[in-house]
Amino acid sequence: MYAGDKDVDLVSKDPSIKDMEKLVRKISSLSKKDAVPTSCRVVQYSGTNPLPQPLMKHFINLGTQFIGYRDTVNRLKEDLVVANKRADDLAVKLEKSEEACKKAEKDASSIEDLRKRLHEAETALSDKITQQIAREENIVARLKSQSQRFVRKMSQDFELQKHEDDRLLDALSLLEVHGDEVRRSIFDAQAAFSRLFPYFFPKTEQPNTFAALAKSFVPKEDLGLALRQENLKIGVEGTIALVAESQQSVDWAKFGATMKLKTDKWQALIRAAKPQSKKILAFLGYNPAPSSSSAKPELVFDNYTATPRPSDALHASSYSKKASVDDFTEDSSNANLSQELNDLRQQLQSAKKQSIMIMDRFRKSSEREKAALQEAKEALALRDTAVAEAA
Repeated sequence: MYAGDKDVDLVSKDPSIKDMEKLVRKISSLSKKDAVPTSCRVVQYSGTNPLPQPLMKHFINLGTQFIGYRDTVNRLKEDLVVANKRADDLAVKLEKSEEACKKAEKDASSIEDLRKRLHEAETALSDKITQQIAREENIVARLKSQSQRFVRKMSQDFELQKHEDDRLLDALSLLEVHGDEVRRSIFDAQAAFSRLFPYFFPKTEQPNTFAALAKSFVPKEDLGLALRQENLKIGVEGTIALVAESQQSVDWAKFGATMKLKTDKWQALIRAAKPQSKKILAFLGYNPAPSSSSAKPELVFDNYTATPRPSDALHASSYSKKASVDDFTEDSSNANLSQELNDLRQQLQSAKKQSIMIMDRFRKSSEREKAALQEAKEALALRDTAVAEAA
């Protein structure tokens, strides 16, 4: 309750807002019928009984302070609303910054994994390129070795007129040139062996493959010596047959003792018999070539009777074997060499395609990892900014 001057003095000093509100509520709750305390009763003041000045001053100060405190309270409430709103905004930013921080930490851990994977990919690519280079060097060395073998065997070397930017392709092209020359040489050799085969092996069927045909001309004995001895045998037997046909009595046992016959005398007898031998040779089917010095006899005697010329027989047999000669392109070792070259070319192209695909895949993976790293850096920067604003 109101206690008089003491309360007034207390209020006049510095009443609080709560005290002022209590005082106002108390004053407003009083009714006219309520008994007014003696100390608060209004006294009829007049000229002779004037109103004390200190009491009015206290009431005026009390009203002024009440109005000022009310404005202060309203302003403080507005400031409190703004402060609460800012606090809510800061709480939201803080939550976002914490989420960004967690995401950045997660991205940072994934960045290390990406860096590790990128390093492993670069290492694998480097190893792959090193292996590819070593493999190409090995292939180039093998191709050059094969070309040098052809040079030593054929005694003929070649040079490329148009070089590529790839050593491997240049070596392969040079080997192909040698291979073409070898194929032509083998074709010519087969044609020559096919023509000579009936003379050296009259009772043997000619092989179908070039390897077997060539091997038949490389026996242990000397084929040239055997052919010459066979021709000498046929000549001697023909001479005896001609003498027997002329019904002359000749002591062949005496003439067979050639140990007593000197070489000079034998050569003189041969030269003297040459003019007489032409008619006999013509009868037997031998036609001398225009140049006697370079002509070689093409005689095959069969039981001492005239037979068709071997050239005619060879001509007929050449027609029967023409197809096999014309169709000969990739037989035996030549066929194996061509197949090996084709396989090598395919392997080279396949290896290059694989290298290009691997390099492209590693490049794309590196770009993706770089993009992820950049995003992680940006997230870290956003986190640092949010933390700085929250602080």
